Amino acid sequence: YPLCALAVSDERPVSTQSTWEGYWVTLDFLGKDSMRYQNTVKLPKIVWNNMKSYHNKRGADQPIFEKVDPSMVNEYLKELMPGLSAKVFRTYNASITLQQELGKTKGFQFADRKADLSTESPEHEKRYFYDTCNKQVAILCNHKKTVNMAVFEKSEKSINEKIKKAEDGVKELKRRLKIAKGQIRPKADEKKWANKDPSAIQRPNLVQEENPVTSA
Repeated sequence: YPLCALAVSDERPVSTQSTWEGYWVTLDFLGKDSMRYQNTVKLPKIVWNNMKSYHNKRGADQPIFEKVDPSMVNEYLKELMPGLSAKVFRTYNASITLQQELGKTKGFQFADRKADLSTESPEHEKRYFYDTCNKQVAILCNHKKTVNMAVFEKSEKSINEKIKKAEDGVKELKRRLKIAKGQIRPKADEKKWANKDPSAIQRPNLVQEENPVTSA
């Protein structure tokens, strides 16, 4: 359906190739919301020859399919069934795919194991299962999220800072634990951790979070 609106001027939306295995066409163009669609399919020779001749036409504004456009496709579909359009096929494909994926509850591949999903499964497993099914629908419909690089880099920097802070905290706690067990000699400002109950050792900011200071 989107191919009907493509012109010769577009960046090589259609390319053809013949091999001993058959005749192939590669579709590569920007679809809805400027999302790239890329797919290679095998065609009968007559269709392949027609597409090749269409794509070899001169003139940048000339449509690849000069005798058909999106409105004509929808008008033809409405003749077959009232209200039928290309969008209906897309919606049907998405709905049937989701239905099929939701039925695959036996031996589902979680991140760390395979297991059956049931009504008794934990909520987080049900959510992961549904998100995975939904992902297959998104792949079918060529749905992708655009990435704002400025926002991504800012978010990445923030996450990396949190990771670094957490790693430093773990390193600090391990040192305090070794001091408490008498495994290493403490520095002058670390003597308070010597001979201390290991279970009582925690970072100062954790103590503040657990015992917040409230003003009178």
